[in-house]
Amino acid sequence: MKTNGFFDSISGNKSSSRLIGASIIAYAMLMSTGILLCVFLLKELSSGDIIAIVGSSTGFFTTVSGGAMIFLFNQKKTEVKQEQE
Repeated sequence: MKTNGFFDSISGNKSSSRLIGASIIAYAMLMSTGILLCVFLLKELSSGDIIAIVGSSTGFFTTVSGGAMIFLFNQKKTEVKQEQE
């Protein structure tokens, strides 16, 4: 029995949608970290500012990666359904 790789579909084929989804999630992680680093390095901040900036960075990550995760979840359900048929 062949074991599938991380970016392989259930049937063992290469899955570009999984690669794209992982790339989008990695991009969101890098950008949200970049937001935090740029703001913290360029400004003197009060505690209220820090909470707002962390919240906005978290919101950015959730917005960008959430869509990719929902797409990947639905893609997996579709692959399972096709495999059963």
